[in-house]
Amino acid sequence: MKRALVEEFRARWEGLGGHYWEAAGPSALPQVLAAASDALVDRSAGTTPSVLLWPGHGFAASAWAPAWTGPAWERAAVEWQAGSLYLNGRPAEEGAIRALAARAALGVTGSAWAVADTGSVALYRGPGGGLWPSLLPPAHLMVVRASQVVANVAEGLGLLRGESETPAPSAGAASPPSRMPRMVKIISGPSSTADIEGQLWIGVHGPARVGVVLVG
Repeated sequence: MKRALVEEFRARWEGLGGHYWEAAGPSALPQVLAAASDALVDRSAGTTPSVLLWPGHGFAASAWAPAWTGPAWERAAVEWQAGSLYLNGRPAEEGAIRALAARAALGVTGSAWAVADTGSVALYRGPGGGLWPSLLPPAHLMVVRASQVVANVAEGLGLLRGESETPAPSAGAASPPSRMPRMVKIISGPSSTADIEGQLWIGVHGPARVGVVLVG
């Protein structure tokens, strides 16, 4: 059943103009990420492209880093540690990360869940994850576990509700902070818009090239 959902997601995602790769398992992921990055990034400018990683969603930047080693890439990685943002292992403000995203050739993120019947991928903005790599670079690459593919958006929103619920406080205790993300972004192919005459424009409000690496 899960393989059928993955195949449906792939067909829908590619039908929307998204690129798709698969990694057989975590050990194969860096090699597939490297190939996907080379396919998505335009190197015609002749400069060394930069990649901004903000995995989140239970993924770790250290497991992905081997995909962008050597002089071919400039790499920066963002992670949350004890509720604070770190850039390349050092405390950082979100403004500095935003500036890096604006200069990056590629943004790479994890994902919260993917939807088979619409070919969409959901990202959260909140503890653990950020959206700048999915907004400002001209290309965006997402990692999706096969187990994260659900049948429809309603099922994905059910996961969000389950993750965000907090236990009721005991009598007299303060209410725990909400775990609801500040924003949920659902991506269905590259950024696109149409003018009044119906002409379609790609990459006006976000990345023109988007890809998914699905980890089996």
